[in-house]
Amino acid sequence: MGFVKICIVSSHQINIILGIGMREKRSFFFYLNAFLGDIAVGLNMICVPLLAIKMGATPFVLGFTGFLASLAYLIFSPLFGTLAERKNPLYLTVIGCLLFAFSSLFLVFFHTISFILLVMGLVGLGTSMFWSPLEVWIARTTKDLKRAVGFFNLSWCIGLSIGSLLSGFLFQLDWRLPLLSVSFSCFLTVLFLFLCPKAPPPSFVKETNPQTPSQRRNPFVVIGWTANFLGWFTIGTLRYLFPKLAVDLNITPSTIGLLTFVLSISQAVSSYSIGYMTRWHYNFGFLLLIQIIMIFGFLIIFFSSATPLFFLAFILLGISIGIAYFFSLFYSLESEEDKGQKSGIHESIVGAGGLMGPLLGGIVAQYSHIRMSFALCIFVLLLGIFLEMVYFYKSLKEVK
Repeated sequence: MGFVKICIVSSHQINIILGIGMREKRSFFFYLNAFLGDIAVGLNMICVPLLAIKMGATPFVLGFTGFLASLAYLIFSPLFGTLAERKNPLYLTVIGCLLFAFSSLFLVFFHTISFILLVMGLVGLGTSMFWSPLEVWIARTTKDLKRAVGFFNLSWCIGLSIGSLLSGFLFQLDWRLPLLSVSFSCFLTVLFLFLCPKAPPPSFVKETNPQTPSQRRNPFVVIGWTANFLGWFTIGTLRYLFPKLAVDLNITPSTIGLLTFVLSISQAVSSYSIGYMTRWHYNFGFLLLIQIIMIFGFLIIFFSSATPLFFLAFILLGISIGIAYFFSLFYSLESEEDKGQKSGIHESIVGAGGLMGPLLGGIVAQYSHIRMSFALCIFVLLLGIFLEMVYFYKSLKEVK
């Protein structure tokens, strides 16, 4: 009888080990889906502004295009992040991918300015159903969050790089090709989502005393979110308004795609590399430094008209924004409680930055000059750095 019990226990342990091993192997599909998902985003973010310019859009309309997508993303990301923590994230991510796919297909047949604006709102809704739930799904299944966040960032950044690079070349061949490629990438993602590890049952951690120190009171959470907002405010302005400056300077669509590729690949390298470092994770001076580098990048774009200098600026911005995004996501997911809510806020901040940047940048460019939108980015970065410093030193005083 004792031998039977030993066999049963051993068999149970073997099944657990095999299950864990299989889950780790299937975690590859998380990163494959992040890769494919941002190929679609990269294709979309280059071809839609170029299509809008082709249809006669003004700088304000270009900015408003980014505003609508980011507004939907901003509003719905916290909701879907919270739902993903409590329910099965699979269904949300699948619906989000399908919404993105069909929106792009519709744009092939109906491509007036007003319909472009409508589609971008749907794109924002679809992506909010995909990214925040996918992040929560990864956090619920991984044992090494830092490594998982690093792989996740590497995957989506490389996907964004390839998508934006392909978009410029495909647009030169036929403006419909990038949109069809978006749909194809989304449909592939739907298939691979079903191969991801199953999310374990949700665990809820109740706080007996919300006033006790916790990860939620970590000042780096708010500082990381602020740096993330600044990064996406500037990158949103860059993505939707730099094509206008580039067209004015007779830069080809393929070169615009190549510049965006360099931006995204720099994000990939920096956000992946920082996941394997420990020295900088709670270093406030380091966070300030990367935002100062952002300012330097926009100074280059503001004063220069040389394509090689644009490449330098995009590399610097990509490195800095990738690090800011990593810290924001890592601080959001490392706590035991409210992963979904904090992940939703993190992605909502991405949407807020992407919303405010193109909108305000488009208004500034409409009534002055296209380069003034990049001067706005410099001003916002300086303001954000000042607010972060005030908050950080205020937090230090409260701890003392």
